[in-house]
Amino acid sequence: LGAARYDSADRESGFKRRRVYDLCLSCSRVYRYGTSISFWHLLSTTNAMKRCLWVTLHFPPEIGGVQEYTFQLLRRLPKEGVVVLCPPSKDSRIWDSAQSFSVVRRNFFTRLPIWPRWVVLFWHVFFTAITKRIDIFHAGEVLPTGAVVMVVARLLRRPYFLTTHGMDILLPQQFLRKQWLAKKVYRQACAITVLSQYAKHQVQAQGVDPGKIVVLSPSTDLRSRPQDAEMAASLRARWRLENKRIVFSLSRLVRRKGHDHLIRAFARIAEKASDVQLVIGGTGPDASYLEMLAHQHHLSDRITFLGRVSDEEKRGWFQLCTFFALVPRLENGADVEGFGIVYWEAAAFEKAVLASTSGGVPEAVTDHETGLLANPEDIETIAEKMLTLLTDAELRAKLGSAARKNHSFQSWDHQAEILQHLYQSHG
Repeated sequence: LGAARYDSADRESGFKRRRVYDLCLSCSRVYRYGTSISFWHLLSTTNAMKRCLWVTLHFPPEIGGVQEYTFQLLRRLPKEGVVVLCPPSKDSRIWDSAQSFSVVRRNFFTRLPIWPRWVVLFWHVFFTAITKRIDIFHAGEVLPTGAVVMVVARLLRRPYFLTTHGMDILLPQQFLRKQWLAKKVYRQACAITVLSQYAKHQVQAQGVDPGKIVVLSPSTDLRSRPQDAEMAASLRARWRLENKRIVFSLSRLVRRKGHDHLIRAFARIAEKASDVQLVIGGTGPDASYLEMLAHQHHLSDRITFLGRVSDEEKRGWFQLCTFFALVPRLENGADVEGFGIVYWEAAAFEKAVLASTSGGVPEAVTDHETGLLANPEDIETIAEKMLTLLTDAELRAKLGSAARKNHSFQSWDHQAEILQHLYQSHG
């Protein structure tokens, strides 16, 4: 009776490769780990909506482009069809309770002297897949989450998908074992989504069929609002920036974001632009180093470090600034900017940007059309283009207007629809 019932649901849902054997095998494994899940209960749920388990190392409330990208896509999928498995973070319980979809927080790595350290992640993915009745998997990175998802998906005979960003593509190439494992993860995935054409070419270079690579570029929900002007005025008064033109930069404070070169470039034009203040928002391991660098260049009074910036404050700074600047670079041969959502956020406020030619940045910013691009290692060129944007108001307005129009073609809703179609077509 159970077999007949499952076969009927199997035909209706189109999952012809699934068999009662899969459920028996899954239940036997769960039973060995001491979990009482009814086999008949699993059979009774085969007609339910397909559920996706998204496994990722990076998820809000942590701040970052990858976190924002993942959240904006998942919040637009049917809430009953999404379960996120990610590590715990500060204030994550409060944040999770406000979401429409399910979020499971677990520590991905063990501190015990065993190898591999992510062996505990295998158990979390497997156990969550069974208890949440998962139909498809999605790994947010190539390694280690992609490798774990690949193994669990194969055990449960479920399809899996993969998203890559930048660093997770290049880093495995530095180690033969990781390179071999990454290629295996690529090969067995139903489809691979990437943020940019740059990332697509990097994945394709690993021997992946370009037909299974889908570009899902980021977007932004930010829109300029009347109340943003009030926040801008408040920020100007709070930070004592009256009669100052502001060059704004915002990101995690890590070496590859290029704030050190931005400070060095600013030092070269500081005397020519005495009314300009460089404002850097964000937190990270390089915060103390950057403050020391500003002091070394005698710019402590000309460079403002904001620390963590709230969403409302971010709107105010975009409204207030003269232009936005961020010049990321390739660091350690692997740490690279896959796209750069923050450039789209600046475009939403019709701001010109100074960016770099590294990684996928040129796909977010078109040189001399929506912003100016510079070699991130060429401090002199960065300084020259910074001065150009400060002195040429007509150029700033032209670049900002074009950026705003280009930004309007992007939509998170459209990208989420593409992702949902992938799930349906490969499920």
